[in-house]
Amino acid sequence: MHAAGSGGPRAQEALAELCQCYWYPVYAFLRRKVGDADRAEDLTQGLFCELIEREDFARLDPERGRFRAFLWTAAGHHLARVHEHDGAQKRGGGRSRVSIDAASAETRMGIDPVEEHTPERAFARAWALTQLERALARVQEEYAGMGRGKLFDALRPHLSGQGEEALTEVAKQLRMDAGAVRVALHRMRRRVGQALRGEIAETVSAPGEVEGELLELWEALRVG
Repeated sequence: MHAAGSGGPRAQEALAELCQCYWYPVYAFLRRKVGDADRAEDLTQGLFCELIEREDFARLDPERGRFRAFLWTAAGHHLARVHEHDGAQKRGGGRSRVSIDAASAETRMGIDPVEEHTPERAFARAWALTQLERALARVQEEYAGMGRGKLFDALRPHLSGQGEEALTEVAKQLRMDAGAVRVALHRMRRRVGQALRGEIAETVSAPGEVEGELLELWEALRVG
């Protein structure tokens, strides 16, 4: 994992990048905890200011280096330290280094099922969705670069599995043979799976942790 290890400017930049990518799970966790959007945003900004400035992750034990677990624990500890009267550190006291779109986060949380969602479950689901969205965006960019953006857009809704009738309609829309569409969908699913493993690999300290994280990702989406 690039953010762990020797520390210094490169580690700090890598941590800042990870924080920028994965602020939403922290926001979702804190939002469920405190019940207020503004306060959740303040707390999220304050946490990331502390992590980046102190290079906390650079000192994380490589043997326990899953960024997901680290970030969830850090969010809980940060919440415990912050008191109501200090205004959640006023969005980091002007030191914010992570761009947070709270309005977008509220929209995303609004379309997620909320029944029986604990803060922990909200974090796990938001983390899984973030990694899946990043993998899909990576593959979409690849297809667009190959001039196959239309194919990606047509097949994306069917990645999770659709009936033969739906694929027949896609084939008609794309003016392709139905068999070719099935092959293209299979290849896209495989590529998304590879991209997803690549995203996960950026958040763990050892390749052997990827499959375990992947299983937890699917479980978080299933129970969501």
